[in-house]
Amino acid sequence: MKNFILLLLIISVEPWTDAMLRITGASCMEELEEDEMERFEHMHAHPLDLNMAGRARLSSSGLFDKLQILSIVAYRNEYGDILSFNELALISGFSEEYCKALQEFVVLKSSSPPGQKHDSRSVDGNITLRGAVKATEGNTVQYSYGLKTDVSIGSSIDMRWASRTTYTDKTFRLGTLSGAWYGKRAVSKVVLGNYSARFGQGLTQWSGFSLSGFTSLNSFRKTGGGLTATSSFSSELLGAGIEMNISRFNFTASASFNDGFKQICNISWTGKSSSLGLTSSGNGIGLDWRAGLRKTSVFGELTYRSGPAAIIGALFHTDNSSGFAVQARYLSPAYKKDWSGIAAAYENSWMTLTADAAYHIANDKRQLKSIILIHPEFNRIHPELRASVRWRPSESPGLRLDLRGDIGYENGRWQFNGRYNVLWYRGFAWLWYIESGYASELLKTFARFSIFCIDNWDDRIYVYERDAPGTFNVPAYYGRGLSASVTARLKAGRSHSLNARFSCVAYPWNRSPKPAQFEAKLQYTFHFHSYPDRLFSPGRP
Repeated sequence: MKNFILLLLIISVEPWTDAMLRITGASCMEELEEDEMERFEHMHAHPLDLNMAGRARLSSSGLFDKLQILSIVAYRNEYGDILSFNELALISGFSEEYCKALQEFVVLKSSSPPGQKHDSRSVDGNITLRGAVKATEGNTVQYSYGLKTDVSIGSSIDMRWASRTTYTDKTFRLGTLSGAWYGKRAVSKVVLGNYSARFGQGLTQWSGFSLSGFTSLNSFRKTGGGLTATSSFSSELLGAGIEMNISRFNFTASASFNDGFKQICNISWTGKSSSLGLTSSGNGIGLDWRAGLRKTSVFGELTYRSGPAAIIGALFHTDNSSGFAVQARYLSPAYKKDWSGIAAAYENSWMTLTADAAYHIANDKRQLKSIILIHPEFNRIHPELRASVRWRPSESPGLRLDLRGDIGYENGRWQFNGRYNVLWYRGFAWLWYIESGYASELLKTFARFSIFCIDNWDDRIYVYERDAPGTFNVPAYYGRGLSASVTARLKAGRSHSLNARFSCVAYPWNRSPKPAQFEAKLQYTFHFHSYPDRLFSPGRP
C-alpha cells in the first residue's frame, strides 16, 4: 500500500527537458511557451558544436552570455578544441552544474590542433508532416494539418519553414519562413524572414518568450541572443538584419515590416569581465550592462519607453552549489503588463526559495508572492514538492495558494509518473494524474490517466502533457471530469520516426452538461544527414 501511495505522487522529466528548465530559469514545464520549447527541442535534436561555432552562432543559441562567449573563443584560440565538459567547466564563467545542463544541447567534436580552425559542409535537417482530428460529442469533426522543415549546412547556414492550419482557422498560409547565415569575420550574422531580437534584460527590446515570475536563480537575469532565426508561429518580427564584429565591439541593425515598420539597432562592447550595450528600437532606447567578479555577477538595464524603466540585480554563487539572487525593478505605466518591485532568492542542490514584493503602477495593485521548491535527488526516485503563495490585498479573495507534489520512479526502461495538485483561490480545486511508460531507442510509449475537480475558471490548473516533438501541449483543466491519453514514438533507423497521440476528456459528473472531446494526432519526420562527399544521404552516421 505504501508503494502504491508513493506512485501517486510522481512525475519525472526527460534529461533534456530538465536541462532546459535549468538554463531558462523556469521551475516547471507549465511556465514555458511553445516557441521556447520548440527552440530547445531543436537544439537537442541538432546540438551546437562548441568547437566549430563562431561568436554569432554561440550568441544566437541563447545558451551563453557575452562574457561566456568571449571566454570560449579566447580559450579555443589559445588551447585549441575543448575536449570534455570537465574542461569546459574550468573556463571562466562556467560552473559544473551549468556544463551538465549544456550536455543536452551542445557537442564537443575535435578535428584540429590548437589554434587551427576547422569547418564542415555537412547538411543536416528534418521534414515533418503532421495531422490532427478532434471530435466533440454531438458536434461535427474538426481537422488540422501542418508542415515543418529545417536545414543546417555546417555551422554557416540555418533555414526553417513552418506552416499549419488550426481547428478554427483552416487556411493554409505561407507561415513562418526564416534563414540565417553565420560568418567568422567582420560580418558575423545575416538573418532574413521571421526572426526574434533579444537584448539586455528585455526592457528596450525582447521578442518571444519571457518568464513572468521568479522561480530560480537563473530567472532573475536574462541572456539575450541578439537576432535569431525562428520557426515560431507567433513571431513578432519579419524582415532582415545584420550583425558585425570588430574586435570587442558588436554592431546590430535590423528592420521589420510586420505590422508596421520597426527598426532595431544595438552596439555592444565586451571586456574580460564586463559588457555594455546600447539598444534603440521602436519601443525606446536603453543601456544594459553586466559585470563579473569571481563568483558574483552584477547586471542591469536602464531605458526610456514612453517613461523610464530600470532593472538592477546581482547573482552570488558559493562553492557548494548554492547561491543568492536579488533584483530591483521600476517600470513606468507604459509597461502595462509588468510589475515594479524587489525580489530575492536562495538556491542549493535540493531547495529553491524565492520572494517578490511587487507594485503595478498602472493598475495601482500590490502583490506579495513566494515560491518554495524542494527537490532532493535519489537513485531512482525523483520527488519534488512545490508551494506557491500569492497575496493581493486589493482583491477578494486576496490569497491564492497552490500546492503540488511530484515524484518520478525509473527502473531500467520503465517509468512511472504522477502528480497531485491542490489549489485554494475562488474555491477549492484539485487535479491528480498517474502515468506509466516504456522508453527505448526504438520505441517510446506512455499512458496517462487524470481526474480533476475545478469549479471556477479562475482556479483552472495547467498541466504539461506529452505530445509529438515540436508540439507543446499545456491544457487548462476546468470542470469536473477525467481524461486519458496514450502517446507513442517509433523510430526506424536515423531517418524515420512516427509519432501518435490519442486522448479524450469527459465530464460525467460536471455541474452542468459538458460534451466529451476526443482527439487523435499523427506525425511523421524524415531526417537527412550528409557529409560533403555525399549530400542528402539519409541514415548515414
